[in-house]
Amino acid sequence: MNSIHPLLHTYESVLVRIPERLRQRRMDGVHDMGGTDGFDPVMPVEHPYFTADWERRAFAMLPSLVGQDVINMHEFRHGVERMGGVRYLSTPYYEHWLAAFERLLVENGIVSAAAVERRLDAALGDGDLDLSGGDPDAATVTATIEDGHVSERGVDDPAFEAGDRVQVRNEHPKGHTRCPDYLRRASGTVDAVHGAFVLPDANAHGREVVDPLYAVRFDPEELWGPDAERNEAIYADLWERYLEAPA
Repeated sequence: MNSIHPLLHTYESVLVRIPERLRQRRMDGVHDMGGTDGFDPVMPVEHPYFTADWERRAFAMLPSLVGQDVINMHEFRHGVERMGGVRYLSTPYYEHWLAAFERLLVENGIVSAAAVERRLDAALGDGDLDLSGGDPDAATVTATIEDGHVSERGVDDPAFEAGDRVQVRNEHPKGHTRCPDYLRRASGTVDAVHGAFVLPDANAHGREVVDPLYAVRFDPEELWGPDAERNEAIYADLWERYLEAPA
């Protein structure tokens, strides 16, 4: 039998029938782990990039879909974020990708939930699963990886400049955001103005909004209190939408 992930079906098909306003989840969840402690140290481990053939195929699907403008990177990230917390923490990395692909392809009308069910039945059946004709286009995959996902849109009129003090807004939006929870309410200093880029919060939901992007420097003590390491700095790229002048 072809090598394929036995838990290929990760899409909760019932969600297709639920209105978008009820399907959106807040970004604040198990996916937003930045700045949290209590986890074991990250130990370097030598291992292959892919542990099974299905992981190679899952990897190739992302640049293929992005390169053909079927989805964008922000939609993809939001698709992963909408996995349930238990499933997210108990499944391997590339299964997160499969969950996002299945969800987005159904929601965008590329495939039907019934087609996903039929594919699952074939994958878990006794016979071989016919994967012929289903490989992502190699040229599209290579070009997308080499060129990257370009989201810069020129220079907008930034409200802040290098050296300005800013504060991260204490907002918890529904849907996707690239503003991590541990930075909200914190004050920092603008280190650089990168230019104007597509705002992920809107792009994940099919709207292109352009917003200035800044590199902001934070003092660790501002984030983690007096026990934080000294002589260090935390830099974060934050869109202007997330920032305001300190009170």
